[in-house]
Amino acid sequence: MFNITSEIIALVSILASAAVVIFTTLFTTVLGPRFQESSRRKSEKELRVWRQNEERFFNMLTFLEGFYVGSLDEEGARIAKRKFVEAYRQIWLYSPDEVIEKINDFLIASGCKPASETPQNKTAQEMVLWMRKTIYGDTRLEPEQFLFAAIK
Repeated sequence: MFNITSEIIALVSILASAAVVIFTTLFTTVLGPRFQESSRRKSEKELRVWRQNEERFFNMLTFLEGFYVGSLDEEGARIAKRKFVEAYRQIWLYSPDEVIEKINDFLIASGCKPASETPQNKTAQEMVLWMRKTIYGDTRLEPEQFLFAAIK
């Protein structure tokens, strides 16, 4: 049988401590910067998406005036509505599903007519959805929810 002495226990304890120090050092020097870089990139992307949304939402709120009856002359209302729709198309890349669904509800209530189902429109809607999935990620939106807003 083995005779375990206090010296052997001390030696094993020292070796275990050294292994922990070596592992921790390797982990922090090799993998640590990769985790930090990944975290930094994720934070930068989240900030960029936030700023994109903020800008588009600001534009949409500004150009919402085009939908107020009598707030602008006919030409001013037409321009504001067109700019609102431009911002709508852009938020498809960045905004949560719920925001897009609510804006769709508003556009339909404002007289936006669904696009005719031509092969070109259907393909364009699918293309926009794939762009969204590439930038935004998971979504429950369907291609036909991208509205070709033709507003009077």
